[in-house]
Amino acid sequence: MNMRWAKTTLFTLLLASTIGIGVGNGVTSAQAETRFASEYAISAIGFRVGNSKFDTTIDANGTYSIDGSLRSSGVARLFAAINGTLSAKGGRNNAAVYSTAFDVAYTEGTKSKSTRFATSSGQITGATNVPEIKPKGEWVPLKTSDLRGAVDPIASIMVPASGRGEVCARSLKAFD
Repeated sequence: MNMRWAKTTLFTLLLASTIGIGVGNGVTSAQAETRFASEYAISAIGFRVGNSKFDTTIDANGTYSIDGSLRSSGVARLFAAINGTLSAKGGRNNAAVYSTAFDVAYTEGTKSKSTRFATSSGQITGATNVPEIKPKGEWVPLKTSDLRGAVDPIASIMVPASGRGEVCARSLKAFD
């Protein structure tokens, strides 16, 4: 098995399984804001491969802040020691979600990687990857028009709707 592929796949699985679940567990409410604290144990074929924790705050104006961390664990840590953090901020106006900040960083053994989105007036205007990602194969260059109306991956799971039946009728343009 290609170890580079295994490590990248593990990080992707950890992040996707954590984000895809959404927020829950331990809901507390303050007068003008709602807070969620979520912790997850991530397993694959019955083996624990990671842990994650997310703290979410949504205020009365609809702005949100999500800070999270994830870590490979158990048998997966033998193959890939991964530690990561995620921070996403944004809000909602009318029926639209917007991003104001997005930053994800992780270490894989001794290598560190990060991605940060630049925003202006709730619009994603670009992305910075450290180290820089080198184009491979049939690389499609990113144009400014591709980002118009796009939200970060976290905002893309926050679909504003007045009821559950309305969620499936919505679509969002996500940039990752």
